[in-house]
Amino acid sequence: DPFRVGLDHVSFALDSRAELDAKVGELDAAGIDHGPVRELQSFGLAFLAFFDPDGIALEFTSPIA
Repeated sequence: DPFRVGLDHVSFALDSRAELDAKVGELDAAGIDHGPVRELQSFGLAFLAFFDPDGIALEFTSPIA
């Protein structure tokens, strides 16, 4: 349940921005809706957010190149 107290999201760390960019294509090929790759300069990372079938927020992250 995405509204259950205690779980906000699950994040999977990748080694590079190239891997993160490749995930966009993988999600597209699988027909999974997702947001754009966004950068958080203050944290030094980029992320790609999407949801699992139950509505739980997931993301892939990578260091900013």
